[in-house]
Amino acid sequence: MTYLTVAVTLLLGGILALTPQLSRATVPLGVSVPRAHAADPAVRAGVHRFRLGVAAATVAASVVAAS
Repeated sequence: MTYLTVAVTLLLGGILALTPQLSRATVPLGVSVPRAHAADPAVRAGVHRFRLGVAAATVAASVVAAS
């Protein structure tokens, strides 16, 4: 049962990490960005920080689920 919980946690974390790619390019994290600025370094850095946070939370949740 523990392996199933960890697998579901990792699956949900992976889907959550892909959320910015699944949304429109002008709304990467739920905030509207003008099309001309969609590829700006600030937007890319925000998406990167989001993914790092999701990865950290997924690993933490997996560790808790495994114990």
